[in-house]
Amino acid sequence: MSMWNEMVVQERENLEEHFILAAQVICDALRDSGYWADFIHPSLGKPFSTPTTKATMLETDLRYRHFGFTIEDLGCCKVISHHLWGTHAFVGAIFTNASIESTEMKDILEKYSSTC
Repeated sequence: MSMWNEMVVQERENLEEHFILAAQVICDALRDSGYWADFIHPSLGKPFSTPTTKATMLETDLRYRHFGFTIEDLGCCKVISHHLWGTHAFVGAIFTNASIESTEMKDILEKYSSTC
């Protein structure tokens, strides 16, 4: 099992806070342009802005396999893994109906690609 200590907890909290702030800005920009956009709160696994449902999508949800991740079952817990970063990754999910080819998405990807 990977190392888990207070430093790791603090790093994860910082990454979560950064993701939530960035995701709010991104979703607001997309909504201002007429698109639907929301993100999954990393700790709760629920949509941030859309009316809450009972459904959740937590970090080790098997549906993340559809986005190129592997979910490893270590017996005591599950771990999400990426082919480039392994298990050293923070996963944040933003959903939108904006096309990847839209000007808004191109601008967002250009702005945030260096921070991801």
